[in-house]
Amino acid sequence: MKILILLTFLPLLAYADPDCDYEITLGNFTAAIQDVAQVIPQTLSLRREGNSNNCETYELYFGKGQANSYQRMAYSNGYSIPYNLYRTVSLGTVLKDYGDAGINEFLTGTVMRDSTVNATWYVEVKSKDNIFNVPPGTYTDTLPVRAYNLRNSGVSDFQTARWMTLSFIIPRYAEVSVVPVNGPHNSSSTVYIMDFGEMQPQQELQADLVVKANVPYGMNISSQNGGFLQKTPATTNVPYQIKVGNGNWVTPPTYPYWLGQESSGSPQNGRRYNLRVKLGNFTNLDDGDYQETVTITVTAY
Repeated sequence: MKILILLTFLPLLAYADPDCDYEITLGNFTAAIQDVAQVIPQTLSLRREGNSNNCETYELYFGKGQANSYQRMAYSNGYSIPYNLYRTVSLGTVLKDYGDAGINEFLTGTVMRDSTVNATWYVEVKSKDNIFNVPPGTYTDTLPVRAYNLRNSGVSDFQTARWMTLSFIIPRYAEVSVVPVNGPHNSSSTVYIMDFGEMQPQQELQADLVVKANVPYGMNISSQNGGFLQKTPATTNVPYQIKVGNGNWVTPPTYPYWLGQESSGSPQNGRRYNLRVKLGNFTNLDDGDYQETVTITVTAY
């Protein structure tokens, strides 16, 4: 008896990775840290030259950066500040790398052959208060942006990558405000009026000078009339002196007079100096309104 064994060999079905000939044009990112947090859109362009039908749908993935985490960080001289990359302006979804990204945690779209499309994502930039305890400087991070194509079968193939550098600039700054005694720092409160009403010799009023700074700073004082309240036209004058914090009583001249300096920045809610203004002795004043303008300047080092 003969046994006939029929062997059939079927070819193994395999797809060659399509060369979509994607090209990414990607700029670097720079932002200055400001008083309020920012959400800044960024755009890259993706061009396709390949002719495979499997190249129409692209996917873009974003690496972790130097922190090796999706709690991304930018660095300067051993210090770091947080930031992140998001799919939408609402900051709801962090963009991730291939293999980590879930639904909506990457960018996707379509691109025709010999065409270029733009893709937009958003960078979260913290406010100065969020990162107050780190020194000024330029903080950077570098991460890859990887482009994949999505085949009709649902398989993704790597095509190309570009590196992106993100820079965040923390300025050297010293803010000053003049507020009621024990009032909170308010960077917009830079003018304060002391009204003595019907003036009396040795009368005194107070306010608070608050300085918020992330570096050491110095202070000086000057006045319009050189230490006198005057009426217009000038006839009689009212002398006065000013005391700033624990300093001495000062008759402010018309030129900048040095008050002192601090060797470090302030606490986050500011450094407070009680500001006292005391009238001198006077007699036989002419009736009228008497005024003086005093300027206190704070300079960041």
